Amino acid sequence: MSGQRQIKIEVRDGKVFLDGEEQSLEIEAVKTLHVRVTGLSRFSSLDRYAGTATRRTQIRGHGAIDDTVQVLGLSARTDKLEVSIQAAPPSEASEARIEWRSDLGWLAADWETRSAECWYLQCYVPAETFSELDQEYREGRLQVLSLGVRAAMWAPWSPFPHAERTPWHLLPGKHGTSAHVVGELGAINWGDQLPTEGPKAGHQHSHTTDTDDRLLQRTAEAPRSSARAIRDALTPYMWGMITVICLLVIIAVRSG
Repeated sequence: MSGQRQIKIEVRDGKVFLDGEEQSLEIEAVKTLHVRVTGLSRFSSLDRYAGTATRRTQIRGHGAIDDTVQVLGLSARTDKLEVSIQAAPPSEASEARIEWRSDLGWLAADWETRSAECWYLQCYVPAETFSELDQEYREGRLQVLSLGVRAAMWAPWSPFPHAERTPWHLLPGKHGTSAHVVGELGAINWGDQLPTEGPKAGHQHSHTTDTDDRLLQRTAEAPRSSARAIRDALTPYMWGMITVICLLVIIAVRSG
């Protein structure tokens, strides 16, 4: 693979260290990563194992995000993702079920296999949901997807996490050639266009899921930081102060 500098990543007491230096980052599992997917296509494959053939169908597209995702300590950064959605495989064991799971990650370019750098988002939905998506696609009514992904990634602390672009960070793997985080698909909207395109939006569907706290806990071993607790406590107060200040300005202008 392409050469990557050797870096040392450590996570201790809810803090992340790069080459021994503490980074101003914390686990951010509150904000949702919104992904808009266009250029949709349908891809099918047939895998044979132990004499059994399994057919797999995916809906793929090019995803764009308002935020950025980068790998801590490396130059890898993006605001675009290659997205694929497929039906979750059936499983009798509840702990092995992956409905609504998301896998977000990065693979470095590999000169040996001539593969380019790749940022990807793989989502798994229940079979009945995928059947509906697949039917919409084959009937020509599926043109765009909007996904809401919740995952425990690292981000700088902010008093207004929902009002700013977030530079999300993934921790690199051991060899610095990959990064990956497991999360949850919290919402999915689809149609021939979405409401954000204007008041004349056409055929649309939506589905939201409840947050699986256990999933977020598994992906975020770090405990809730004191900075996060302070922010959560102060955010309503700050918005209230902003409202009061705006009202005082309006009164002063009218009085003048």
